[in-house]
Amino acid sequence: MQRSKHYYCQVSKHDSMPRLLKVNIPNISIFACRWTIYLTIILSALAFYSCSKNNVDESKVVNKLIADAEAENALNPGCNCQPFINQYRWGFKVIYIKSCKGPFCSCMSLFYDENGKEFKPASNSPNILQDVRLIKNIWTCP
Repeated sequence: MQRSKHYYCQVSKHDSMPRLLKVNIPNISIFACRWTIYLTIILSALAFYSCSKNNVDESKVVNKLIADAEAENALNPGCNCQPFINQYRWGFKVIYIKSCKGPFCSCMSLFYDENGKEFKPASNSPNILQDVRLIKNIWTCP
């Protein structure tokens, strides 16, 4: 019985000691071995960076929305209308909706984008409240 050969690819950085990676594929050339390792590293890096968040600091946006809501609530104390701010996913975007849920209150829902800017849904998306998916509750009147 012939024993399979193991090939080793040397991966090194110019400042550190070279490391040997064992590749258990018989009859593979060193060239193919190196390209396999490089391709694996590149694909891993692309997968990692494609899932990273954008540069908007979410905590600043959330803190500003909460501060505005608390300032409005100070004018109408008691939380009778139970105001809240929720974070939703709408397609590929994160949006915030500020509204209330009191039984005898008629509140307008205000929509904010991921930068905290208020927007009005386009007329071609009247069912925005059916199209969104709740991520979490950001603030509820205490």
